[in-house]
Amino acid sequence: MRKLHLNAPTSVVVDYFHLFVNRRAYTLQSNRPRPESTRHYYYRPKDKKTGQALSLTLDTIRRHLEGKIAVGLYAINPATQCSKWVAIDADYGSVGGRRQRASRRQLGWPPFKLFKTGPVDSTAW
Repeated sequence: MRKLHLNAPTSVVVDYFHLFVNRRAYTLQSNRPRPESTRHYYYRPKDKKTGQALSLTLDTIRRHLEGKIAVGLYAINPATQCSKWVAIDADYGSVGGRRQRASRRQLGWPPFKLFKTGPVDSTAW
């Protein structure tokens, strides 16, 4: 199977940054799953020498958009308590997911489709 290689143009990276980044703190998905659960986890990346948390950069966003890494962004800006976006992690196979589906129907909201975007639990809609 051929691997698709994406190149994120600088203009797309900058636009993504302006649209979705509310603060420079971020999380990074682990390269390997936890042995006991086989699930990947997210952590705050740190500088190996100083132990200081790394700040989000355009290069980090570019690598994310190209599918090389998976990052988690914080939606709420701590200075303004405002958000530029909202994301819902809907586990529709679970009991909670069935309740969410029923609530959406009662509210008259249309169904939406979730797409797997990678080999691990990353979802986009």
